[in-house]
Parts: sequence; C-alpha cells; structure tokens
Amino acid sequence: MKIIYNNIIPSKGFKCINLFGVLFARKGAYIGEKTLNHEGIHTVQILEMFVIGFVTLLPFVVFGLISPWWLFASVGTFYYWYFIEWLIELCNYGTTAYHTNTFEREAFDNDDDLTYLATRKRFAWWKYL
Repeated sequence: MKIIYNNIIPSKGFKCINLFGVLFARKGAYIGEKTLNHEGIHTVQILEMFVIGFVTLLPFVVFGLISPWWLFASVGTFYYWYFIEWLIELCNYGTTAYHTNTFEREAFDNDDDLTYLATRKRFAWWKYL
C-alpha cells in the first residue's frame, strides 16, 4: 500500500485516511501493521464497492439510458455508501456513528488478524449490515 506522509491530508486530529487505496498520513504519525491491515481491509472494500457501482450502472449505459461517462461515478461508490450510512448512524447514535459504520465494523473486528485479508471472503462487509 502506498503511504504519502504530509501535513494537509488528513486534517488535524486524524492519523491517516485511505483514498482509493492510497494511504495519506500525517507527518510523524506511526503507521503500524494493525493500521496497515485495517486500511488494507478498506482498500478491498473500496474495490468491491466499485464493482457493485459499475455493474449497477452498466445496464443503463448498454440500453442507452445514461451516458457512459456515468461509469466514472462507480469509482466513488464506497464513499457514497459510507457517507450516507454515516449520516443515518449519526442521527441514531450521535458521535459513535463512525464505529457503527458497516465498513468500519468489519475493519475494526479484523485488524488484529494479520492473515484476515488472505482468508477473507468477498463482500464480507455485507454481514455487518
């Protein structure tokens, strides 16, 4: 996983953020094996959500209902779902919404298991819905 250390992304108060499989980390932040595994789980989730978005939009393109340019929107499917789920959870759980998110629950439950990514079933986050 590519790690870019800087003082801009993520904002102050956060150690790192995974954007499309690239880990942006605050300068001087310690990124250990557990964090790398956690973010690696997110990277796989991002790829799986891309596939879901692409497959969902493709029939609309094939039948001429939308422009092929809309397929680029599938790149952000993980982030759309994450944000909508976070907003819903924010209403229900307040400041703990981050920890009740489907993707975060899978990542936190398995970030100690450094072999998880090798044995993980596809779309494993689904069982956390």
